Amino acid sequence: MVSRVLMICLVCLFCWGSICFADENEQEDSEVYRYYVVIYNDVLRANPQHGAVWADWSARAIIYFCQKWQVSPLLAAANFHIESNYTMESISKTGARGVAQLMPGTAKMLGITNIDDPMQNIEGGIMYLAQQLDTFRQYGDMRTTYAIAAYNAGPQAIKDYRGLPPYRETINHVERVRVVLERLVLEYNGI
Repeated sequence: MVSRVLMICLVCLFCWGSICFADENEQEDSEVYRYYVVIYNDVLRANPQHGAVWADWSARAIIYFCQKWQVSPLLAAANFHIESNYTMESISKTGARGVAQLMPGTAKMLGITNIDDPMQNIEGGIMYLAQQLDTFRQYGDMRTTYAIAAYNAGPQAIKDYRGLPPYRETINHVERVRVVLERLVLEYNGI
């Protein structure tokens, strides 16, 4: 599995390099570079045994799909950090899989055909996060909190409780994502 992931990483590294950094706007280039540095360092810090190639590929994939689905790369990275420590081999006790910890049913609903493919897993997680951000867009300052809670507990739980559900796991998840996100934003602003 690790050799397959490394092979995919190497191919994508060469193919995506120009895609992620080919913007004409210098300010956007600077933003992408800052996102890349912060996410690369976070992946490497969270998962050093997978090495620099995986950190590079993960950072590029997260940034690419966040641009595609209009999600903050730092929010997606913070969520993936808490969900799996950016580990494809991660499988939860409920059956959630990969970096994004997608449930098979959610993956199917999103059109993901291979939940164990790193590219599809990461895109699926970002698509799902984008859906949650859209679902809770009318909640203003609570939008991101509810979207992260919905990513963990499902959107119906947030609707049923008209806010954060009283699930310890979900409350802890939201808080842990918030802490990582704050750290990533500080690192981003410091570059």
